[in-house]
Formats: sequence, structure tokens, C-alpha cells
Amino acid sequence: MKGMNIIIILLTALTVFFSNGRTLSITDRSIVHAVGIDKSQNGLKITLQIFKPEAAGSDTPIDISKANFKTVSAQGKSASEAIGKLSSQLGTEIFFGHLQLIVIGEDVTFIKPNEIFEPFISNKSIYRGVYIASAKNAGEIVSFPIKENAVTAENYKGIIETAQKRGISLKTTLADIERQYRPTGSLALTHLELIGDGDEKRLIPTGSSILTDAGIKGRISEEECALFSLFTNKSECNIRIKNASGDYFVLENAKCSFDVESKNNAIQITANIGAFIGADKTKCQQLAIELENSAGTLFDKYYKEGDTDILGIYRHVRQQKPALYQRYKSELYKLYEITDFDIRPTLTEKSPSD
Repeated sequence: MKGMNIIIILLTALTVFFSNGRTLSITDRSIVHAVGIDKSQNGLKITLQIFKPEAAGSDTPIDISKANFKTVSAQGKSASEAIGKLSSQLGTEIFFGHLQLIVIGEDVTFIKPNEIFEPFISNKSIYRGVYIASAKNAGEIVSFPIKENAVTAENYKGIIETAQKRGISLKTTLADIERQYRPTGSLALTHLELIGDGDEKRLIPTGSSILTDAGIKGRISEEECALFSLFTNKSECNIRIKNASGDYFVLENAKCSFDVESKNNAIQITANIGAFIGADKTKCQQLAIELENSAGTLFDKYYKEGDTDILGIYRHVRQQKPALYQRYKSELYKLYEITDFDIRPTLTEKSPSD
């Protein structure tokens, strides 16, 4: 509860700061913790999960036996228009400074990314580490009360980060949207689902979905997410992989680096994988072959056939071959046609002392 008290004090201080010195209580603003964006007949439906301080108990700031938020929804041709309607509907100023999560509905389509993300990217009070996720029904996700902690929104970060560490889903933040999201680019969002009935219902990540410049395009299975994690993690990690027999094995201290070479109007990208594994030398060699085949299939499926750059290949080309990147900068999709991948896994038997 001490942590919750600190949050409330900080929110109050922010409220005073952004009101140019005017003394405002928390109840003078609608403090948004999560946003759901779904398709509607009029364009978009925006659902806001709003912190509800009136749920306070007598001895503590928050009574965890009661709902600590309320949800409100409105429709508009754009996200900005719907949020404007919600501000009028609530009769208070909407504050996004404590936003934790933005959920995009699977059926949301758009021509320009600004239709979805502009209200959040342009709002400088929003933390750039806010997670972006997908769901079949985004409004339903942000309306679901998670009861493990005092404030529902505090659980989102833990749920998404735990799934990413386990290699069953991938994560994207608002900063990634600003940095990487562009035509011919794509990002992988944690996909959230409500599983179970009644009191047994739980919010869990189930793989990931692909966000392109036209909306959600396809799903990535949990097994594929594990491989993607291997290629996208910037530091060493432990990854749980399924082999050809359907059994799981763990790559420990796994690390991947990319080398980009250009020759004869073609690009060769070598993925060098290193990891320890609890198996003998013969088994390591067999699993290395399986990993090479699985990774090669993944590259072909999503990068070459699916025209999606979830792995951030453009970034490696830009860093290692800037002249080549500049040549294709206005037509990056052409890189799909001239790129070949060479997967080189080195799996080392884990010694008893490791």
C-alpha cells in the first residue's frame, strides 16, 4: 500500500503542475490507465479505463475488494474525435500521464497510422514505454478487473513482461511505434485474451499479432514467438524452443548477432546464434540442425513471403550498409526480393559447473 500512496501523491503533484499552479484534486481529472481501440460503424470506438479514487476504503487509499476503475466509451471517425467526445461526456479533463496500456482490436483497419496513434504520440505527458497490445475485443480487455494488485493497470506491465521473458509473446511500446512503425515496416504486439468463466476468468497473453501500416495482419504462435525472441533480444536470454518431435528444450545464455553483406545486387544476412544447452554433443548437433531449419522457415514465412519486417532487418541493413539502405530507402519492400538468410547456430553442451 505504501507504493500506492506514493503513486497518488505523484499524480496529485502532476495535476497541480499541468494546471499552471491551480489547485486541483484527483477527482477534477479523469486519470486514464488503459485505452481500448475497436472498429465501429462510425469509424473507431475508444474505451478508457479511468482510475476511480472514490473506491477508497476507510483505512487505505484503495479498497482492493472494490472496483478501482470505471470505463467509458465513445465513437468517432478518428481516435482524436472519440477522445474529444469522451472529454465532454465526462465533464473533466482527460489525463493520460499514468497510461499503462493501449489495446488495438483485431478488426481495426486504417490508411494512415496517425488515425490511431496521433493522440498518444503528440501527448508529451505519456510515458514512451506504454505497452501496445492486441485483442479480439479491446474494450473488453480494458474493462476486465485484475485483482492481484490494488490498481488493475499496474498488472499489465507484469503480465506482458513475464510472457516476453518466457518467450511466448513479443512486446511493443509507444516508443517502438514512433521509431519503427512506417510503410513496409511492422511490429509484433502481445495478443491478450480472456480465458475461463466467472471468477476463474483470467487475462493472459497468447502469442502475438502483426501490426502493419494497414492494421492487424495475422498472428504469431507462441512457438514462433520463442524464435523471434531469440532474434530480437539485445542481451543474452533463456529461450524455450520446441523441436521437431514436439518436445521442448531450453537455450541458455542465448545470443544472436547479424552480419550483413552485399554482393552481385543481393543481400546476404547471416544470423549467428550461440547458446548453451543441457544435452550431450551429439544431441547438440541434432538440435542445431533443427534450429537452423526452424529459423530459416520463420525468416521465409514472415520476411520474404509475408512482407513483414518484425525482425528489424532494415535496421541492421541501415547500420551495417548505409549506402545500400539509402539506395532502397524509398522502396524498402524491394529488399525482400534480394535478401537471403544464412542461419548459423552453435549449441554448446552445458557443463555440470555452469
